[in-house]
Amino acid sequence: MGRDGTVKGEANVPAYTRSSVATKEGPLRFRHGSVAPASTVNTPAEVTALKEQTPGKALDEVANLFGARIQGGFEEMANSTAFFNPSADYWGGKCHAWTWASLSSTIDKLVDVPGPEGERGLWIAGKFLSRADLGNWMMATADMTIAGLPTKETDDVPEYFWKPTMQALEDTLAGRQNDVVDRNPYGEEFKFFVGKVLKNGVPATTRTAFEKELAALPAGAIDSIKAGELAAKYPTVANAYSPFQWQRAFASRGLGARAFGVAF
Repeated sequence: MGRDGTVKGEANVPAYTRSSVATKEGPLRFRHGSVAPASTVNTPAEVTALKEQTPGKALDEVANLFGARIQGGFEEMANSTAFFNPSADYWGGKCHAWTWASLSSTIDKLVDVPGPEGERGLWIAGKFLSRADLGNWMMATADMTIAGLPTKETDDVPEYFWKPTMQALEDTLAGRQNDVVDRNPYGEEFKFFVGKVLKNGVPATTRTAFEKELAALPAGAIDSIKAGELAAKYPTVANAYSPFQWQRAFASRGLGARAFGVAF
């Protein structure tokens, strides 16, 4: 027998964890993380709405603008017993759903929006969702839609392994049909959140940079050459604004929403 040695293995899967506030506290009913950054476009009424509106109500309004057919809605989901149950165990939450979702590097990048303190989140149709709330809703929609997520209880046989498939996420991001999602009562919420909000949302830093660049230009209409340069630099920024905001702030300057990638 030779000397004792060591054995080392590497799965090449970076560890990525996210905590979840306990279900008994109803975390989806409140905003978390960064507040909406200052904007030159928002009216006082819109600023007030950004401060007071829950993420669920904001998502419902965005879904309405996109024409999404969602029966229950996000605010109803936030207040359901699945996500707000004062009688639930103190440790119970939805972090197990992130175990699955985080295996997608695409979802990781879309949810964990980069940026300085106070600007970590996405603008979508005039609403702001912090990356904390993006993570909460990713966990929530996945938990209600995807069957076979990691067990929520311990098992007598530790040798059991959970072999995940990311097909539902891949199909949703690509706009393809998926039976698991399409046949689920909460499938529409999942499809809208992943396929529309995460996919089309604009990082706060991008919207801020766009508004600063416009503010530095002379007042009035922007010539076609400069407009083309801006569209190339900010190809999807129109999704950060509601159609009414874009029309009010940029149409008079010769900037069309379609040239800036509007998706609704």
